[in-house]
Amino acid sequence: MSLKHNSKPKILVVDDEPDNLDLLYRTFRRDYKVVRSDSGLEALGCLAQESDIAIIISDQRMPQMSGTELLKIAAKDYPDTMRIMLTGYTDVEDLVDAINEGKVYKYVTKPWDATELKGIVEQALETHNLLKIRTRELSQSLRRESLLNSVVNTIRNRRYDNPNASPLKDVLQSIVNTVGEVMEVDAALIKPIDQEISIASSYFLYQRSPVLDPDQVPLPWDSTLWETTQPIIIDEVQAQSKLIDNDDNRRAAFEATKIQSTLIVPLILQNEPSALLALHHCDRSTNGLLMRCNWWRWWQTKRYWRSPKPVLTKKYRISPSGKH
Repeated sequence: MSLKHNSKPKILVVDDEPDNLDLLYRTFRRDYKVVRSDSGLEALGCLAQESDIAIIISDQRMPQMSGTELLKIAAKDYPDTMRIMLTGYTDVEDLVDAINEGKVYKYVTKPWDATELKGIVEQALETHNLLKIRTRELSQSLRRESLLNSVVNTIRNRRYDNPNASPLKDVLQSIVNTVGEVMEVDAALIKPIDQEISIASSYFLYQRSPVLDPDQVPLPWDSTLWETTQPIIIDEVQAQSKLIDNDDNRRAAFEATKIQSTLIVPLILQNEPSALLALHHCDRSTNGLLMRCNWWRWWQTKRYWRSPKPVLTKKYRISPSGKH
């Protein structure tokens, strides 16, 4: 799986003196995509127009808007940026304001040493990338915990037969919505197969981009998953068509929904298949491997649906063999 990290990181340099601005550009242009601005107001416009600016290097003393004022706004509106202050003054009050209000990563006195400034920018970029990774991991962890909590609540209400507190139909729809969003798929389905579960709907569907046209014929999602005791992974439907071509309805359903890759998993309750979960990618890009890696990485770390009540522990899990 190839990761696209070939583009240069972006930095914004701000100085009202053309010579300094040109020097900053020449210092960093080889390793970074440098966006230049000669005022604080123009810099705010650049931040609004340019995406993914990682670092801001700003002079402190500028007309109309000081560097402190600029970085204060940037810290509020673009908190992911790392902010570096350039100053030709050693006024302690100005430096304290810049650090506290602009949440400055480093301040550098003029005239600066190019090698030292490059090192500071490299450190700032490493910190920026690390914070982005930690933030993304935290967000994913919170979303996955939300998924697990939804599943546990479903099990609890199913076990204690408490439909008034949380109707099973509504909770199953909530679960499939959460699964689809967490796994970042185009479509997710949950299909109950337990005969004891009495629900009017034959399956529950999440779509990233749902069809809003009421006159359009509903797509045959129900035929895109089938009973199995083991997870079924199809990275590329065209290359792995054996499981699909042997059933006319299934083949027609995959063609109609334009599924490119899929994962079908049996959900086991007390040693018996209770439901089926399907995750589909429907676009034309090669992302089946990514879907599989994301799913298995999550599944391997959460082999059991956990609950605060011991009675529910290890009662409901995804099993590759259908065994408890």
